[in-house]
Amino acid sequence: MSEGESQTWTDRDILARFDKNLAFRAARNGWNAAQMESFCAIARTVHDAGLDWWYVNIQPWQLRFGRKSPGRHRAEGVLGYLRGSPHIEFNPGGIDLGLNDNMPLTIADAQHFDATFKERTAETRAWLPPSPIRPGRWPDELEAEQAGPLAEGKDEQSRIVTDIKPTNLILYGPPGTGKTFSTAAEAVRLCDGVLPDGSDDAAMRRRYGELVKARQVQFVTFHQSYAYEDFVEGLRPTTGEGEEAAGGFRLEPVAGVFREIATLAEQARKAAAEGRHGDGFDLAGRRFWKLSLGAKGEDHVYSAAVAGNYVALGWGADVDWSDPRFADIEKMRKEWTTRHPEDKTPSQTLQPWVLRNKVHVGDLVIVPYGNSAFRAVAEVTGDYHFELSEDDYNQRRMVRWLLTLDEPLPLDTIVDGNFTMRALYEIPEIRIRKEALTRLLSKLNEAVGPTPPDQFVLIIDEINRANISKVFGELITLIEPDKRIGGEYELKATLPYSKVSFGVPDNLHIVGTMNTADRSIALLDTALRRRFAFRELMPQPELLSTVGGLDLKLLLTTMNERIEYLFDREHQIGHGFFMRCESRANVDDVMRLKVIPLLSEYFYDDWNKVAAVLGDADDGEGNRDGGFLDRRQLRVPTGLGGEDEPAPRYRWRMRDTFDYGKLQ
Repeated sequence: MSEGESQTWTDRDILARFDKNLAFRAARNGWNAAQMESFCAIARTVHDAGLDWWYVNIQPWQLRFGRKSPGRHRAEGVLGYLRGSPHIEFNPGGIDLGLNDNMPLTIADAQHFDATFKERTAETRAWLPPSPIRPGRWPDELEAEQAGPLAEGKDEQSRIVTDIKPTNLILYGPPGTGKTFSTAAEAVRLCDGVLPDGSDDAAMRRRYGELVKARQVQFVTFHQSYAYEDFVEGLRPTTGEGEEAAGGFRLEPVAGVFREIATLAEQARKAAAEGRHGDGFDLAGRRFWKLSLGAKGEDHVYSAAVAGNYVALGWGADVDWSDPRFADIEKMRKEWTTRHPEDKTPSQTLQPWVLRNKVHVGDLVIVPYGNSAFRAVAEVTGDYHFELSEDDYNQRRMVRWLLTLDEPLPLDTIVDGNFTMRALYEIPEIRIRKEALTRLLSKLNEAVGPTPPDQFVLIIDEINRANISKVFGELITLIEPDKRIGGEYELKATLPYSKVSFGVPDNLHIVGTMNTADRSIALLDTALRRRFAFRELMPQPELLSTVGGLDLKLLLTTMNERIEYLFDREHQIGHGFFMRCESRANVDDVMRLKVIPLLSEYFYDDWNKVAAVLGDADDGEGNRDGGFLDRRQLRVPTGLGGEDEPAPRYRWRMRDTFDYGKLQ
């Protein structure tokens, strides 16, 4: 298309051209509607003027506009840019358009920007270097042209552009160094590409909470009893489903926490590759229903319903309840008794009555897979109708399938608690995890081409406390970045219980923590060391201040120097113990309840070494009063005196008040 040729770019079209950059997409999620509309208007104006948009690898993210040709590292000219906030900044080396140097994204400013550009078309053209006149290029066009054609044999998912590669990371260090806290920031960065508002911890914690609710981040703590069956999959007893199910139970494979989040990540990856994209499915005003489409083993009922865009009930048999009089439940019961006097099952009328009269157009239906998983979500689009079928699922409502899963997901992904056996009933809104459901359905609006998939993070706290080989099993190979789904050497393994082929998606990241003072596992598995990057977190006394006249920075530094001398650097005391201290009484509580007991554990109740760390070292006297500990010599028991008298032994006691003189 030549310059000047008109094309209608909707806001959705425009955002799709920019959203392949995860950092930009994460930032614009915090913009309001006016800022979003203003940005799209400005982007449209720049493009119509024959100028280009592109990203540069600067932190925080930076989006520039001006003129940049494919294949060139440097741009020919930069007119302005956005960098991490909803403001347009103009380059002093560009054109003086008479606009504010730092222009906010408002409707009025966008209109002024457009008018100014059109008034100064000649100036803009003169500013551009001599080159053939061509249409402006969007960021995704420049990226595609820079990368060249797709290599043969790569599938559609290879088109997805992402700034984040699969991450296997372990944060390690002594206790109290902020490992668990740091995993939250790492999870936000991996999911969004950037931390919100720079170093604002409150904003980061809020965003972390949102990602947890959306099920993009999950947290698990390893311990000595943790097993493969908890992490990947195991056999669990389950009862039958449906009101007509027989008693007893059977063993069925149940997904563990890793397989659950991997399934979510793979679902997001497929949605992105298919170009299913949107601004979120509106759940406001909708009601939610559980509706079984056949029991396990009746997959033909479910498959037919998906193919025919309907949901159906097996209750009600061959009776057509379309007549208006059947809005009354009593008339339905009378009709049923007349036709089937021998069958007094209440559900034969109650369930069809609910489907006919209580389920409304626009409501959402969740199709279960057993009582603790689901496999589809549909929006009701039509009124009740009757259609006689061979499988006796004759009572129907037309639907639009919003989500159908190749592999069922755990129900607690979107609903608190398990389903009951009843075929159809309303799910209270309070049980719906709306953030997670919205995220799953937000990919199901109009297609706009492949987009970067949502990123997922599994946080494994205390990763070194479990038997790693036992917990990970065959996954220890599959988690390697180049062997992920979408990686260069993609691998899948057949899981032992379910017999399904399983691989680890490349949009799933693993972040672990390891306490270097924990000796519950003597040696870390060598295979784990080779597959994870390790980032050390050590005490940061500089983060502490003076509280109640106590120099906490000096106090912590002094203790840690003594610990490192007497033991090693891996058993230091972290700054996190003192971060929330606001008074001397708070510091006393931390020392009494946390630090001194931890030192006792470090030195295996060798109180002389504990006293040395606290500055209460033995001065050669039998009895003495220290700043933190009092020591009294114990009497020799009767009969052990004389030549058999043992070496002196002491009773140690924490003082009621502390003297910090030798720690400052």
